[in-house]
Amino acid sequence: MLNVFTKTMPWMVASLLAATSVFGKPAPQNLAQCAPKPNCPQPSVPTQVCPGDPCCPAWPTPVLNAAYNYPARIQTRCPWDIYADASFIYWQPIQENMELGFQNNVAAVGGDVTGFNGEFINMDFNFKPGFKVGLGGNFDYDNWDLHLEYTWFHSSHNKSATRSGDGQIVADWGLPFSTSSVFASTINEDWHLKMDILQLDLGRWNYVGTKLTCHPYFGARAAWIRQQVHAVFANLGDLGIGTNLETTVKGRTLSWAVGPEIGMDTNYNLGAGFRFYGNAEGDVLFTRYTKANYSETHSSGADPVVTRQSNINTLRGHVDIELGFGWGTYIDCNNWYLDFAAGYGFQIFFDQNMFRSFHQLTDSSLPYGNLYVQGVTGTFRLDF
Repeated sequence: MLNVFTKTMPWMVASLLAATSVFGKPAPQNLAQCAPKPNCPQPSVPTQVCPGDPCCPAWPTPVLNAAYNYPARIQTRCPWDIYADASFIYWQPIQENMELGFQNNVAAVGGDVTGFNGEFINMDFNFKPGFKVGLGGNFDYDNWDLHLEYTWFHSSHNKSATRSGDGQIVADWGLPFSTSSVFASTINEDWHLKMDILQLDLGRWNYVGTKLTCHPYFGARAAWIRQQVHAVFANLGDLGIGTNLETTVKGRTLSWAVGPEIGMDTNYNLGAGFRFYGNAEGDVLFTRYTKANYSETHSSGADPVVTRQSNINTLRGHVDIELGFGWGTYIDCNNWYLDFAAGYGFQIFFDQNMFRSFHQLTDSSLPYGNLYVQGVTGTFRLDF
């Protein structure tokens, strides 16, 4: 037995050495040494080129791993890495629960209103101008950018109405079920809205494919929103239900808000500097209404109704979506970059209406109507 083992030992050792040489060969450490398969083109990394312009060479193609999104920021020559933008806005604010009253077409009989048949009188919400200004900068660290923007939008709106036929206007403002404050021949309402918004965003432009660029960002947002309503409705003595009386209602709310926001800007590059863009943003803000006041006075000399409320703490949500087109180009041998964009946007400020509504003398509530904003935004941007 020992002789057999002794004779077969050399063959066993030779077999082990052969197996080791076949299966134990180390793998290549550099994948670049592996030749690509024939007839299998590799996708190219996006590059910025200016055809025919010797001052604007192609960006170098980096060696990237599959999980890294190639930066898509604007790159001027010898940059300060600063950009400024300015926008003209032409927006229409629309707020719920701002109707003037109900146009009742049923005539009073013997000093009494016997029925209701008509339609509500809606407030006129018109487009008004405003502006935005912003300042931003790019960081060398992973091509992140920081942007600070201020929005100014102040507007005033008015609506008047007169009774139709032999009917009367039943006012939505004022203490109800009182001849002096409900039934009117004429009604007029003024609404003043002031919005000042400041936001600071940190984000990064990057390619997703060769045509689509994205800019996810997060940051903080602050808002100062002030509203005032002034409604006057008069019974001119021609309704058959009372004498000449006039009621004036004034409401005022002041608020400030601050909180986190998150959003995404996207560009789909069409070529020749043109692009289609879509932006979306949302935030939840801690909101304090420092004042929510209401007053009602009567020409009859009746005691006025005055209520005050302060320091109402709550949370308010806000969303903003905008779609549009833009065009940009490098100038002066890549020293500057100009960009123009125009889009249409939609915003919702949830539960912004805090004007108090009375059901009876000792019973009132807050209507909590949403504030909607829609309109055009035109923006000019300069990178240097």
